[in-house]
Amino acid sequence: MSHAEPETGSSVLLNAVIALLAPMFLWSTGGDVACARLAAMETLAAYRATGPRSLITATTIIAFELAALWSLSQSMSDEISLSMTLRLRGNANSMDRAAERNRRTLEQDCRIAGSPDLPNEAALEAAVAEAQTMVQQANARIRAAQPPQAPAPVVPAPNPAPMPEDERRAAWAGAMAQVAGEMTADMGTLSPKQRAAEMMRVEALTQTAAALVSGAPLPPFPPRR
Repeated sequence: MSHAEPETGSSVLLNAVIALLAPMFLWSTGGDVACARLAAMETLAAYRATGPRSLITATTIIAFELAALWSLSQSMSDEISLSMTLRLRGNANSMDRAAERNRRTLEQDCRIAGSPDLPNEAALEAAVAEAQTMVQQANARIRAAQPPQAPAPVVPAPNPAPMPEDERRAAWAGAMAQVAGEMTADMGTLSPKQRAAEMMRVEALTQTAAALVSGAPLPPFPPRR
C-alpha cells in the first residue's frame, strides 16, 4: 500500500499536525508510532486539503471525530455511573456538531479553491510581471519622445500644463501594476475565500494596467470569462 501525503503548501505545518494527530491513533496501532503517523497521514489525505488553512480545518475535524468516538466507546462501559454515561454521550454529541461545522467550512474552502472560474495563480503572477514590463516600456517610450528640458524657471508657472494623456495613463497603470504585485505576494496568507476575491481584483488590475499603456478600451469589471 502506498502512503501519499496530502498536497499542502507547508511541509512544516504538515509535520506539525501529523505529530499532533499521531497519538490519537496509537491505541489502534499497538503503540507503534510509525504506523500511527501513517494512519494520521492517510486520514488527512482523504480530506484533500488545499492549503494551510484547509489543513488545519481537516486536522480539527479528525480530532473532534476521534474524540467523539472515544467518548461513545467509554460510555458503553458497565462500570461507570448513569450520569457519567450521559455526560460522555453528551460530550460525543458536542464533538460531532463541532466536526460538522468544520466540515462545512472545509467543503466551502475546497469548492472555492477548485472553482474553474478562478484564474490560475501562476498565470496571475505572469500577468502581473507582464503588466509591469509594459509600464516600464511605456515610460521608456515617453522619456525618449520628450524634447530636451529647458532650465526650470526660478518662479514656477502659475498654471502648470496638464500631464499629457500618455503619461497620465502610464502613471495610473504603474500604480495598478504595483498594487497587483503586492496583492499577489501576500496571497498565500489568505483563506481560500479571501484568496478567490483577491485573485479577481489582481486580474482586474493587471488587465486595466495593460489596457491603459496600450491605449485599448478599458476592460469591464468584473472581468468577462
